[in-house]
Amino acid sequence: MPKQVILILAAGNSSRLGQPKQMLPLSDEANLLQHTVQVAMDSLADDIVVVLGSNAGEHDQMLDQWKDQLHIIQNDQWQKGMGSSIKAGVKCIDKEISDWGGVLISVCDQPHLRTKIIDQLIQEGEKCQAPVASQYDPDNFGVPVWFPKSWQSQLEELPDERGALFLLKQIQSELFTLPFPEGETDIDTLDDWKEYLATNR
Repeated sequence: MPKQVILILAAGNSSRLGQPKQMLPLSDEANLLQHTVQVAMDSLADDIVVVLGSNAGEHDQMLDQWKDQLHIIQNDQWQKGMGSSIKAGVKCIDKEISDWGGVLISVCDQPHLRTKIIDQLIQEGEKCQAPVASQYDPDNFGVPVWFPKSWQSQLEELPDERGALFLLKQIQSELFTLPFPEGETDIDTLDDWKEYLATNR
């Protein structure tokens, strides 16, 4: 069976938050980045690639416990935007992981992300062999999103400043989706974080 890969994007500098969101504590045991990696580790995926950028050295240290199980790369062009990190990650996958068949793109600021969501997206993607996105509500969809290997060229040709949503909107009328209403909660500002803590602790 072709290998399934999770690509975790964690390169941004969290400019709206004013501090690295990757390091925000989600529990006594894990911060946002560690939570995302653990959820991915528990999934059906065969390999996991993590793209770091801003504060890469500090974030790399937080992944020490998984070092022998992850492909960790640094995107020196992270300032150019999410597309640059997606392209760096896909190129790493194609170079280092033989016989890969699909990639699930995830971000590190969705505190409600669970392994069940990832597994469902991978399984549905393997079945339909077309992009499968997370449906937040009837009008909004996004990451995590699974792409088959046949979309490699589109991913590698993304504009630097664009994310996966740029591609998904081009096929919106025929896009496969799975419900993930909690996925709309992401941490971009300090108010986002305070609201999450107030309702989930």
